[in-house]
Amino acid sequence: MSTTRDAGPSPRGLLRNHSIDDILYYFSSKPVVTIPTVQSLVIDEWPTGQISVMWVETVSDSFGSPVCVPVMLAKGAEPGGTVVGLTAALHGNESSGIPTIQKIFHSLSHLVMDMKGSVVAIPCCNQYGFQTTSRFYVDGADLNRSFLGAGLPGDDRDPSKETRARQFARNLFDRVLRHCTLILDLHTASFGRDNSFYVRGDMRSRSVARIARWLQPQIIVHHVARPDRDGTLRAACTANGIDCLAVQIGECVAFDRDLIHRTYTGIVRVLDHLGVVDAPDMHDLNETMPPTIACVHSYWIHTIKGGILDVYPNVGDRVVKGQCIASVVDIFGFVQAKVKAPEDGVVVGKSTNPSNVQGDRIVHLGVPAPDHIVNDDGSLRLEGDHLPPTRPHPHAD
Repeated sequence: MSTTRDAGPSPRGLLRNHSIDDILYYFSSKPVVTIPTVQSLVIDEWPTGQISVMWVETVSDSFGSPVCVPVMLAKGAEPGGTVVGLTAALHGNESSGIPTIQKIFHSLSHLVMDMKGSVVAIPCCNQYGFQTTSRFYVDGADLNRSFLGAGLPGDDRDPSKETRARQFARNLFDRVLRHCTLILDLHTASFGRDNSFYVRGDMRSRSVARIARWLQPQIIVHHVARPDRDGTLRAACTANGIDCLAVQIGECVAFDRDLIHRTYTGIVRVLDHLGVVDAPDMHDLNETMPPTIACVHSYWIHTIKGGILDVYPNVGDRVVKGQCIASVVDIFGFVQAKVKAPEDGVVVGKSTNPSNVQGDRIVHLGVPAPDHIVNDDGSLRLEGDHLPPTRPHPHAD
């Protein structure tokens, strides 16, 4: 199914003037036609100057029928070169990336005839998780820990020894995402937590740092993906020479329209700077926004007492060492613990669930990078992987 540019407002006036409410069901206004199913995305086989939608087969279900993912392709009149990938709902309960992608493609429908390059999007990667409002895949696995070895040339591992999630993730990458030169992987916080609008990536890379800055998030967190062990989509991209950033868009239980629009604006700015689209009104950073805080690393602070948790700072707030950031009381209201910030930092994310078992998370604390290691382009001058003593991040990307 392909759609061409509609008559309407000029590209310069389009991008800022459509709210998310205008575009959530954009394609529902199109004629109902059969959407094709293909075994893999081959960009060269699709028409230029159009937006195309398709189903791409990944694995098969217990009926022997193909399990497909929805794929959207905006292929410019001058294809080739840059291919930007957008993924959402890799964790099924993290849905804010879906309307973000829909909004991007609504704008691209007016710009595609003038595009240079392509934009490929999977608005929902984890169909099973989305339909059951679950973070996980059908076998209970975290899809974003299942990409180990995906896309590597000469990879001859026996699929019969791999789990459902591993086979799905490998095929998702091989059949759709391997075409991309850049991937922006859209996420939100998990249930019971809230995130700032923040970006995670390897900030030693100048190209990654520029993209992170163009997105203009509240916070950037430096983190090195490990292709040999962590199984994330970012790690698979790193192993395949593809720049990839994880973009976090607030909470998962509701659409945060402000953060969705900020993410949309940032992505359009990236497309503009990469030369994919011409969006002059989005080119410059929004100077009315507070400056982005770059963090050299981050970690979660955990409770040492169970009880009812109250976290004081908001996401995006700065805190200072010794500041009281949370309290825990028992069911009668007697104070069990006061939690203080162990060092100066910024609140990247926080728990919003008052029901707290000992060891639960309180605050995701980012440690701002000192000025002397920040280059003019936003990249960080770091030795090796710069791995200070931090806690692991099982739910970071």
